[in-house]
Amino acid sequence: MLKHSKPKTLLAYSCPRTQLALLQLMDQGVIKSMKRRYRKQLLSKLLFEGDDNEEEAACSIVHFWKVLTLKDCVYLISEAWESVTEHTLKRSWRGLAPYLVVAVAELNILLKQIPGYGNCEQDDVSSWLDCDADDAGFQLMSDDEIIAQVRKPNSGDDNRESDEDEVIETSKISNSDAFECFARGLMWLEQQD
Repeated sequence: MLKHSKPKTLLAYSCPRTQLALLQLMDQGVIKSMKRRYRKQLLSKLLFEGDDNEEEAACSIVHFWKVLTLKDCVYLISEAWESVTEHTLKRSWRGLAPYLVVAVAELNILLKQIPGYGNCEQDDVSSWLDCDADDAGFQLMSDDEIIAQVRKPNSGDDNRESDEDEVIETSKISNSDAFECFARGLMWLEQQD
């Protein structure tokens, strides 16, 4: 396909080094959040596999680091990335595309059009928009709170529990039915242009 394409004009733009961080979305706090979550996963794994006796715990920490594989780390990174919230990703776009941020005056005009909210002032809208400005993206906890949370299995997995409680009965599809559906799908695909 590329062999037969005609050459076209290619433009390359250079960015000053000071502006590169603005263009790199992951530098806007997403990687920082993921690293924190990875470290939490790693410490959770260490605490769950650790012993209560201090001497045995010191030996088990060394043993933990020796038996920790790259595969384990990749799985921990995967879990950490999956736990990065949509809110964190959206918040990272603020620095990258400030033109996407709606002005307070615009929101105030829109808010006054909603029945019952006509008396809201611009300061009210500003404080509502900035209510999470001091949010670091994680909850500050003491060491005891962290240990208590880590030792509670499935403390934050309420969604998983509700999915496990829900059992859906499905009938087994026979090989002939599956083959027939597959053949029909192929016929449909061949008819598409």
